[in-house]
Amino acid sequence: MRRARIKNPEMRTIVLVDAVNFTSELKMHGRGVITPKINRLQEFTEFFFVYKLKGEFIGKLGDGFLVLCPPTPPEVITEAVSCQGFIDAYNAGKAEPHTLNTRIAIHYGLIAPPEQGNYIDTNLNLTARLEGATPPNCICISSTLHDIVADTLRDWSFEELSSTFKGLGENKYYTVRGLPGGTPEPSRRESRLSFYLSTLSALRDVEDWEAVKNTCEQALLDFPGNPGFTSELGYALLILGDCPAAIRAFEQCVAKDYEVGTSLLFIGRAFDQMGNQARAVEVLTEAAEKESRPFHALGDIADIHLDRGDYKMAIKWAKRSLKANRQYIYPMVTLLAIHIIKRDDDAGVRIIKTVNVERRQYLRELVEERLELLGHKGYKTRLAAMFRAAAKNA
Repeated sequence: MRRARIKNPEMRTIVLVDAVNFTSELKMHGRGVITPKINRLQEFTEFFFVYKLKGEFIGKLGDGFLVLCPPTPPEVITEAVSCQGFIDAYNAGKAEPHTLNTRIAIHYGLIAPPEQGNYIDTNLNLTARLEGATPPNCICISSTLHDIVADTLRDWSFEELSSTFKGLGENKYYTVRGLPGGTPEPSRRESRLSFYLSTLSALRDVEDWEAVKNTCEQALLDFPGNPGFTSELGYALLILGDCPAAIRAFEQCVAKDYEVGTSLLFIGRAFDQMGNQARAVEVLTEAAEKESRPFHALGDIADIHLDRGDYKMAIKWAKRSLKANRQYIYPMVTLLAIHIIKRDDDAGVRIIKTVNVERRQYLRELVEERLELLGHKGYKTRLAAMFRAAAKNA
């Protein structure tokens, strides 16, 4: 796949646990009062989402604790309810400011591996915005996650809310209420859903895309119309080169209003892979209109124009992609490749200098790969000189 903009992405259930009013409480009452309960919140987070679910604690996001959990939403939601129960027990008999007020936000989606430790994924940003909109002492899940589990967790109580997320526009999300009598053992249907999702995760990790496709097809027999499995199927078909089938799968996701921007992005890539660049640009433009941070789609459009030799348009779209996400490296690759081709070394040095030193070798490798695909030769000496100049002038 020529434009694999998300390299080896992983499906994860993303959990953000945050203490309400942490900053103001810290200023008012001091660390001696507030730190002990924050430490306890971190212990709860690590126990339920790292120890029990084998999630990956990737640090703090604002004042919250961020965990990437396995793609098993029913178990994650169950543990979130259990975690909230422990917090309630911790608060028993306590008075302000010693009570622990929290928010738990849960989302589900593709997470691209970090570049030199930096996560730039939109799904992490959405989780942070969801946490900010969650009422105190509540658990909220994204509409994406709700679409996947609603048919399975039929006995659970979900209340639809909507808010304007900063930088992301209007979003629906849902509060989750624990069941009377406590959290039950997962039903067979819940366990079956998680079995498929965890199996798909393992197959993606080893890049056995034929097995991913087959597993998705079986999962859709058990869970007809489930948009999460439909999306996974579309991605596998795209990797396997069955672009028409991939387009049909992602069109079903669009029809269900599931991850519309991402679904259109992959439809655009499928058309591009089929050689229909005009249609690819149309769909990618639509994808950009559906996303609040459309840096992937904008970067793809820039790359298509680079293929066409339309450097003016490629530069225009690459700059738009960087405006949406300054850390996204692929539009930098496009711009640097153009400066190499046009022999504008000074402009190339300026691009390199905008990139953190630890990411420059990665940038260089991507530029070399892109120029090779474009059929350009004899550029390596100049490229090396540009990187030396950027390092010298840093």
